[in-house]
Amino acid sequence: MTAELMKQLKIEPSEAAQMLLYRGKGCGQCDGTGYKGRLPIFEFLPVNTELREKLTAGASEAQIRAWARAKGNGGLLESGVKRMKEGLTTAEEVIGVTFAEDIM
Repeated sequence: MTAELMKQLKIEPSEAAQMLLYRGKGCGQCDGTGYKGRLPIFEFLPVNTELREKLTAGASEAQIRAWARAKGNGGLLESGVKRMKEGLTTAEEVIGVTFAEDIM
């Protein structure tokens, strides 16, 4: 994994060194893509009193995302990286489907 890709995925080099990553080589059934079907990644944000107050006060999306991360709620990127670590998708696919602000 390149240093740039690790940075985008928010993976430390020491962690990457311990990971076993996969890449599909493709076949006739997948049209040479190496992928078959769809794999969901999720971002949940439970609505509670504190979030309601932020929404009512007009908090921006960036402020709400920062607040959610501080509370321990993961985003699409974290969900995708988890699936990647499980060997169910690739780093490139995670980068391709996650929000731009999550990978900066």
